[in-house]
Amino acid sequence: MMKVIPLLIMLDITAVAFQMRRAILSTFSRKNHLLFASMIEYQENCGRGDKHLSAYLEDGDLVVYQAGSWLVDGVEVGDGTDPYVVYARIDSIQLVWTHNCEHGVLRGFQIEMDESGRDAKLVDPLTELQFGPEQLIAKIPVHWGESDNFGKISCEPIRDNMWNPII
Repeated sequence: MMKVIPLLIMLDITAVAFQMRRAILSTFSRKNHLLFASMIEYQENCGRGDKHLSAYLEDGDLVVYQAGSWLVDGVEVGDGTDPYVVYARIDSIQLVWTHNCEHGVLRGFQIEMDESGRDAKLVDPLTELQFGPEQLIAKIPVHWGESDNFGKISCEPIRDNMWNPII
């Protein structure tokens, strides 16, 4: 019995820490935030399951994901073409997270970046996208305008070559 108690306490502390991190990120990911306004959140700095970057996404977030070919647990998947990146504005999240994996789909609309790397806009005509959490590379801080069609990047300029598609 004594061995079970520390494990339960550790699980409770982990759950509380996770909820606090999620609350902080959620609070500061809103339009009026200051602290995280210029931070790109990379999946490689997160974990698996409920610590995956996808667990912190909200509708309207700007993300970059890998298409073409990518790795899932060391196995190449995708259509077999060379990897490339796609920018998307999240519209819906349909995922299940466990302690060490994430399953489901992220849906959104394709975004194109201007040459300066500071402005994002919805592709016209609207292009719906669907991708898995394993394709997620990063979440990019953006402030969407009143029409929600255009956004200002609030970090360093975004360049396609700053991402590291892995295959």
